[in-house]
Amino acid sequence: MIQPDNRHALLLAAAITLSACKGPALPVLPDISFAGIPDMPQQGPKFNPRFENETLCAPVAVANSLAWLQGISSLEAQVDMVNRLAGHRYMATSPHIGTSPGGLMHGVQRYLQERNIPYQRLEYAGYRTVPEQYRANEPVSLQWLHSGLTEHSAVWLNLGWYTQVLPGVYRREGGHWVTLAGFEEGGLLLHDPGPWQDQPVPLQITSRRNNVLLGEDWKIAPLVLELPNAPSPGRGQTMIDGAVRLLLGSHKQQPLVE
Repeated sequence: MIQPDNRHALLLAAAITLSACKGPALPVLPDISFAGIPDMPQQGPKFNPRFENETLCAPVAVANSLAWLQGISSLEAQVDMVNRLAGHRYMATSPHIGTSPGGLMHGVQRYLQERNIPYQRLEYAGYRTVPEQYRANEPVSLQWLHSGLTEHSAVWLNLGWYTQVLPGVYRREGGHWVTLAGFEEGGLLLHDPGPWQDQPVPLQITSRRNNVLLGEDWKIAPLVLELPNAPSPGRGQTMIDGAVRLLLGSHKQQPLVE
């Protein structure tokens, strides 16, 4: 068994060796957008005071999509959905660290099942830890994200803010959840609950290969999509840690089991 210090040294050496490797050329994909998806801010409207607005990005991002998919236009009903999703029985959003990928998956699954909303697929692609039943069999790619945008589906992105500590070596400083609302002019259209973006604009995308992401798991990501012009609270480079796709509709098998 490799001791932690040695493991870290090996990862650092691998990262420096691979740091010059750029990701593959990104494909040009058709424009697609859904203007009806809500774009609620996590700083308001007034959510339940037992939650901290600064950590409500995941339930707000998810409620944007679920309200649109269900045809819920009432702001009061959308706020109620955020409060419900953030609760202990759903995402268990922490007032200190927000919502983990596993927490988001659990909350969405419970919400759908309790309301008898059929779905074909609920899956996560990315380097962070989730229960195996939710994990997709492929990495995050533009094609994977693009194919998740239909009139009966939703995509949520888990963004990470990173600072470079060595060539090819990044430390995660924090993270954020956003709603993917479309593709336009080769960029991503995000409905961002954070206070740093007033109007959605297409965000440029670049790719990197084999960068060490210094997060909770010390993992080497086989491909990282970076958003170099993404607005953020000033915590470094914005990269896509992972993403969740939900596809509604009837299914013959028990969901989430491959």
